[in-house]
Amino acid sequence: MSREFCVNHETMRKLVVEDLGMKSYKRKNVHHLNDSIRRKRLERCIQLKARFAPGTEDQILFSDEKLFTVEEASNRQNDRILASRSQDIPDSIKYIDRVQKPLSLMVWAGVSADSRTNLIFVPQGVKINSQTYRELVLEPEIASAGEKLFQSHPWTYQQDSALAHASKVSQSWFREQNIDFISKDEWPPSSPDLNPLDYSVWAGPVRNLTRVWSPSKLVC
Repeated sequence: MSREFCVNHETMRKLVVEDLGMKSYKRKNVHHLNDSIRRKRLERCIQLKARFAPGTEDQILFSDEKLFTVEEASNRQNDRILASRSQDIPDSIKYIDRVQKPLSLMVWAGVSADSRTNLIFVPQGVKINSQTYRELVLEPEIASAGEKLFQSHPWTYQQDSALAHASKVSQSWFREQNIDFISKDEWPPSSPDLNPLDYSVWAGPVRNLTRVWSPSKLVC
């Protein structure tokens, strides 16, 4: 603004902050939602609210995957280097290396109000489709979750609408196993707000790493 109006920076700051009483806010990136998605989110949220009475949310096993990349994290706004000249900064500090395809690790987890599944790690390069999802997650973890995590009490499995989750093969598996679940037509589209794993769960430390999966077999 100072450059645009050819006004001294400090003068502009006083005009904005002291005279006008305004603050500077950054624009934020948000997920684009068209009218169809907004309508479906509202309709399905209302249906889920009606389906699960207050208190029954403790019976839901929430699940999600997270892709971790082996790259240095940085904050372009707050990560700063103090130096007299740019030339004095060593390259090892000045630059953050980035590669086109960094090493990564896909992790799956399930949590409820008072329990959690094993963490499952997917080797790099393994594509999660209906078959690997069943072999990796559903059969070793979810088939016995009712007995192990909920002591045979009623419970419901939640998953988002990823292709491997929403496929006919995966949806049919739950019905064959008589496991109550939130189907692909019930879960609100583009809605991380309803899944606690999208918040503090993934931000916490990784503990109890008890299961590693390979395309041929599970190794406990």
